Amino acid sequence: MRIILTVIVILVPIITIAQSRIDSLFDIGDVHFENKELDKAIEVFTSLKSELEVGSSDFNFASDRIVNIYYHGKDDLRNQGEYLKSINYLEKLISLIESEKEHIRPMWINEKKYFLTKTIIQNYFSLGQIDKAKKFQDILYKAYNEKLLPDGIDLSYSFEMFKWKDKNIWGYEWFEKLPEDRMSKSFTKINYYVYNTHPDGVDNELLYRIHFLMFHKTSGKEDDYVMTLYKMLDDQEQSQTLWCYTYNEPIDYVKAKKDVIEILKGNLSPCFTDKKK
Repeated sequence: MRIILTVIVILVPIITIAQSRIDSLFDIGDVHFENKELDKAIEVFTSLKSELEVGSSDFNFASDRIVNIYYHGKDDLRNQGEYLKSINYLEKLISLIESEKEHIRPMWINEKKYFLTKTIIQNYFSLGQIDKAKKFQDILYKAYNEKLLPDGIDLSYSFEMFKWKDKNIWGYEWFEKLPEDRMSKSFTKINYYVYNTHPDGVDNELLYRIHFLMFHKTSGKEDDYVMTLYKMLDDQEQSQTLWCYTYNEPIDYVKAKKDVIEILKGNLSPCFTDKKK
């Protein structure tokens, strides 16, 4: 009994000192993170993980910290216009989340992963490499069909953002398929939101919405969608159907963007008279 007590007396200070050191390293890592020294913070937490028992609460906490630090920098490269580097960064982050899913909070795999996937799609559209974006669009559509998408991306996702003069334009696509019964309801597949901007380039006021609205077919000869413009006039939202801009499923993204730019240029007058027969 005396031997056991002696061992306990010896071990308790050692364990206390070890835990104190671990807590200190967590604090050091957090200070680096707060100071935006992300590389140093990752280095501290990675080194700390190597000393911890796999699956322990401290190990899991360090794993989650590392993912959170990488996530914190998710938009930096995209905001700099480094779209390809941003894609590589985001793909590595998704791989990290998937490899560490047993040790990090569920929100990373159940929620954040899909928002990262959306940003990869935006990057490919910014590069004009729409064919490469399809792989990641398919990931979102599969998750939508399996009802896995979190709030904020469960009905639609932003596939594109571009600037035109002093305006920001955001393109959104709805996951729902074009209804077979074209008379059943109103349906929009793609929306573009047009904002003016603050001096720093951030969105300011929503000027108007451009909808790719389902054409209510009766004869089977009409196109699938017609562009419709929604804007505020005298504090009321007014809609204008632009008959010269029509589309079929699947919508041609390149043509859609070109047509939106024509609208931004103010090329509207022919659309009010050229209704398709």
